[in-house]
Amino acid sequence: MLWFIFASLAALISTSSKIIIKFLLNKKNYSFNELTSLIFLGTSMSAFLLFLLLKPENLSKFKNDTIILGITSGLLIPLITYTLHKSLNLVSNLALTGIIFTIGVTISLLLATVYFFNVKVKKNVVIGIFIALLGVSVIIINK
Repeated sequence: MLWFIFASLAALISTSSKIIIKFLLNKKNYSFNELTSLIFLGTSMSAFLLFLLLKPENLSKFKNDTIILGITSGLLIPLITYTLHKSLNLVSNLALTGIIFTIGVTISLLLATVYFFNVKVKKNVVIGIFIALLGVSVIIINK
């Protein structure tokens, strides 16, 4: 149940961030590049503060391939942020970006769970995802 609380908190924080970004893009006359630069500056400061708070004392015990994969994963976060914010800049309804993003992540994580982590997925989960895809199709068609 703790995972649900953290996932819900992350969704709330992410939604707040997207609303603020769309507000700034619409109302404040900032260019996309200027606003994105400020967001990346804030992300860097936040990451550095979290790094200090988490106090990773045993970084030397990791193997080189683990360090490279971890850093690569971190380097992908600004690319995700850039593309998501570009979508928020171009769309009129924020929910459309959120729907496409969430469904894409859900399908990708489901496939990764099955192929990389060998976890069995119940038939009801797959049926639920297809129902969600059908709902997304209806939303996108009738936007």
